[in-house]
Amino acid sequence: MGKFIYGICEKNKDFIVSEYRSGVVPSKIADKLGCGSTAIHHFLKKHSIEPFTREDRVGLEIDLDYFEVIDSPDKAYWLGFIVADGCIVFEKYQYILSVGGGNQRGNSRKG
Repeated sequence: MGKFIYGICEKNKDFIVSEYRSGVVPSKIADKLGCGSTAIHHFLKKHSIEPFTREDRVGLEIDLDYFEVIDSPDKAYWLGFIVADGCIVFEKYQYILSVGGGNQRGNSRKG
């Protein structure tokens, strides 16, 4: 039996590091291994794997000022949706959008 660190078998190190370096987020790695994303974060830190910075995430741009001016019906709708049923938090090097109900998706709107 292999050595366990943060509840993750050490034999999974190569898999975890490979997935992470190829752009897979810790929560998806955790899903594949049946553990929590916090364990993956701790595991990566324990093995001196630096977290990605915003510059590392190719093609991902976040406009932190997007809702500063509400100048379209879509902005008003999504701001209201997030305020009423969810939140956006910055936690452990990532922005997380959470909405009530757990399985709701923001890919369409009636109107």
